[in-house]
Amino acid sequence: MVVSGDARTPTQRGDNDRHSAVRSVTADRLGGLADRAAAVPAGWWHLAVVVSMLLAAVAVFGPLWADPQGRVLYDNAADYELFEWMLGHTAMAVTNLENPFFATDLGAPNGVNLMANTSVLLPGVILTPVTLLGGPGLSATLLLTLSLAGTGVAWYFFLLRWVVDARSAAYVGGLFCGFAPGMVSQATGHLHMTALFLIPLILWVVLRLGEPGRTLRNGIRLGLLATAQLLTGEEPIFLAALALAAFLACYALWRWRDLRDRLRGALASLALAVAIALLVLGYPLWTQFFGPHAYHGVPNHKYPGDLGAFVNYPTYALGGDPLTAERYSPNVSEQATFFGWPLLVLALVCAAWTWRRIAIRCAVLTAIGFGLLSLGTELHLAGEPVGIPGPWALVDRLPLFRDVIPLRLGMVLIPVIGILVAATWDRALAAGAAPAGDRPLARLWPAAVVAVLVPLVPLPPAAVEGVPTPGFVRQGEWRECADEGGTVVAFVDGIRQMTWQRDAGYRYAVHGGYHITRGPDGKGQWGTASRPTEDLVYDAIIKARVPEITDQVRAQAVEDIRHWNADCFIVPLHPNGALAEPVVTAILGVPPIRTPELWAWDVRGLR
Repeated sequence: MVVSGDARTPTQRGDNDRHSAVRSVTADRLGGLADRAAAVPAGWWHLAVVVSMLLAAVAVFGPLWADPQGRVLYDNAADYELFEWMLGHTAMAVTNLENPFFATDLGAPNGVNLMANTSVLLPGVILTPVTLLGGPGLSATLLLTLSLAGTGVAWYFFLLRWVVDARSAAYVGGLFCGFAPGMVSQATGHLHMTALFLIPLILWVVLRLGEPGRTLRNGIRLGLLATAQLLTGEEPIFLAALALAAFLACYALWRWRDLRDRLRGALASLALAVAIALLVLGYPLWTQFFGPHAYHGVPNHKYPGDLGAFVNYPTYALGGDPLTAERYSPNVSEQATFFGWPLLVLALVCAAWTWRRIAIRCAVLTAIGFGLLSLGTELHLAGEPVGIPGPWALVDRLPLFRDVIPLRLGMVLIPVIGILVAATWDRALAAGAAPAGDRPLARLWPAAVVAVLVPLVPLPPAAVEGVPTPGFVRQGEWRECADEGGTVVAFVDGIRQMTWQRDAGYRYAVHGGYHITRGPDGKGQWGTASRPTEDLVYDAIIKARVPEITDQVRAQAVEDIRHWNADCFIVPLHPNGALAEPVVTAILGVPPIRTPELWAWDVRGLR
C-alpha cells in the first residue's frame, strides 16, 4: 500500500505534466492578452470592439450577404419575408407620404393595421435610402447584422460603465449578449426580437434616474429612447420593463434607503418620459389598440420553454446538434433558453463568487424568476407536458401578458449571464493585478470562460434562394388585367401574395396576406376571412377537386369580385393550375391571359 509520495507511473506523470504545461501555456497567453489589451488606448480599443463585432455579425449572416436580394433564411422563410415586406412598405410609405401605421393595399378592401403587427417601423424609416437603392432584402440583411453587432456593442459600453473596469471583461460580456443562442435563434425570422441595441441604453438612463441636477435630461433621454424602442419592437421593451421592475423590487429589499433618496427625482423624470412618449406615440398607439381592425389576443401558439433546453446547445452553435435541439424547442426561431450545462454551471459559480454585490444578486434572482416563467403554464420536457403547472399560469390571462410568448421571457437570462461572465472575468484580472495578486487565477479563469463559451460560438443560419416571383408580376405585365392601385386576387399563400406585391413595387393591392387582423369575435386571426369563390379555387389548386359550376357559383363569384373590388384573378401553373384554369374560366366566363408561369383573368368587367 502506498501511503505517501506519487503513486503514478513515470509515463503517467509525464503525460499529466505535459497536459499541465499545455494548460499553463494557454492560460498564460490569455493572461498576456488581457495585460496587453489594458495597455491599448481606450479610443482604439472601442473602435476594435465595434469593428470586430460588425465582422462577427457579417460572418454569422454570410450566406445572406452572398445575395441579400435573392436569398432568405431557410428555417423561418415566411417570417423573414414578412419583415422584408414591412421594410419595403415603410420605404414606399415614406416616399409617398402615406400613413405608415395602416396599409390600405393589404387585406383589401379593409386594409391591415400595421401597428398591430411587427412592422419594425423606425428601422424601416431609417433604412429607406438603403431599401430604395438596394431593395428590402438588403435592408433586412443589414438590419440583422447591425442588430447583433449593435446589441453587443451597447452591452459592452454598459458593462464598462456600470459593472467592470477591465475592457476585456466588458468585451467578452458584450460579445455574449450580442451573439448568444437566443439572439441568433430569433434572428432566423424575428427581426424585432434581435434589434435590442437600445435596451442597454434605456437601462443606463434608468440607473441614473434620481441623480441631482439630471431630472430634465434623464426624462428627455428616457422618453426618446423608449419611443424609439417601441417603434422598433414593442415586445422587447415590455419584457425589459418587467425584468427591470422585478430587479428594482429586489434591490429595494436590501437598499431601500438608496432608492428612497432618489425616488422623487426619478418619478419626475419618469413622468416626463411618459409624456414625451405619449406625445410621439399617441396616434400610433391609438391606431394599434383602438384604430381600424385593432384586435385583442394574438392567434400565435404560446410556446412554453422546455426544461431540457437549458442544458442543451441550439441548432446554430458550434456544439449544437439540430436533432437534439429539435426535441427541446418548437422551432429553430424559438431557442431562447439553450445555454448548455457547462455555461449553467459556470453561471452558478459566477453567481456565488459575486453574490455579495447586491445589484448582481438581484439580477441573478430576476433571471431565475424569468427562467421559471419562460416554462409557461405547464412544464414540458422534450416537448411533452409533465403535469406540473408553471408560474406563468398566474398572469397568463391578464391584458398584455396574454399576448406574450412565454418562451421569450428566457431572453432575460442572456444579459444576466453576460454580466456574470464580465464581472468574474474582471475580478480575476483585478486579483492578478494586486501587489500580492493571484496570477494563476487571472489566467485560468478567463481560459475557463473561453472554454465554456466556445461550444456556443454561432454558426451561420441556413439561407436559400427565395421563391421567384413570376415575370408577369415582376416585369409589370400585370397591368394587362389590373389598374394601378387596383386589387389583384392571386390564388397563392398569403406570404407569396405579399412578395409578389413587393416585387411589383407595391403598385397594386392584394386581398389577403400573411398578417394578423381582427376576427369576428374581436380577437386576432391570421389573414382575412376567405370568400366562397376563394375556397372553391383553392380546392381545385390544392386538393385537385373540380366543383360543379352552377349559376349560383357564378353569382357568388361576381359578389366576391365586388367585395374585393378586384381587377384581376391569377392562378399559378403549379401545383394544379392546369386543373384550376378551366374551373376559373368557367366560373368567370372570361378567357385567361396565358403565360408560361400562370393564368390571369381580367375581371374588371364583372364588377
